[in-house]
Amino acid sequence: MRSYAFLALALALVPSVASAGLASAFDFSGTLNPSFDAGHSGPLAHLNGGNNPTAVGSSIFSNETVGAVSKQVLNFAKGDTLFALHGIGSNDAHANGGAYVNNYTILMDVKFDGQSANTYSSLFNTSATNGNDGDSFLLWSSGNAADVGIQGSYGGSFNPTDWHRLAIAVDIFPDGTELSYYVDGTQVHQRIDRPGGQPTDGRFALYSYNDNDAASDGVFILGDEDGDNGSGQISMLAFFDSTLTSGEVQALGVAGDAVPEPASMAALGLGALALLRRQRKA
Repeated sequence: MRSYAFLALALALVPSVASAGLASAFDFSGTLNPSFDAGHSGPLAHLNGGNNPTAVGSSIFSNETVGAVSKQVLNFAKGDTLFALHGIGSNDAHANGGAYVNNYTILMDVKFDGQSANTYSSLFNTSATNGNDGDSFLLWSSGNAADVGIQGSYGGSFNPTDWHRLAIAVDIFPDGTELSYYVDGTQVHQRIDRPGGQPTDGRFALYSYNDNDAASDGVFILGDEDGDNGSGQISMLAFFDSTLTSGEVQALGVAGDAVPEPASMAALGLGALALLRRQRKA
């Protein structure tokens, strides 16, 4: 009976992670190159500044304990941004003819330095040049507490000066956008900006690798045009080509946990089948 339970668990994990569609991941092990690339990603560009930021002199990595894992992380200063070729193609789950990325999830393991109350730390910016306000922020209430959200809708107070796994799942409709925010696998806030919100291919859509504009095929992580961002460290960054469900985000764990690649999850399923066959023959 236990073998059947194990098989059920393993096979349940496979479609969940496979449907998540990991497009790229970066683990900052002394490099800005992707640790996983489904085929359309590339190295991160470490930049500083507002509109049209310029390259930093050199990226500084250090060793940290993230959750229960000792690993290298990237240090970022106030004003820094990471331009990421996320590797997601045009998509639109609501069949409205979207030319850009209208369904996606951004995951990051990040720790911020504390900021004063009523200040902001951007999480990402969809502008082609980092020339607009960021598109999701931390809003600090004290030196070690902040809410997460956008456009006056914030919630889910937590301590960003500790390591946390943040996930932002974006679902863009013809009449607006839903943004779901997670901390360590738990949904802490949701902004439903519809009807009457930013529609398909609007503010929250990402430029895609196949939008015929190679200069704008990414997103600015931590970016903001006028300094509403903070300093800190980042140890994992990943992009998924769908709006992850709460169960899928929960399955991705907490800061320091490995982000499973699709091939590894498929192998888990095959291994479970093989184990069951062996046990049934025994």
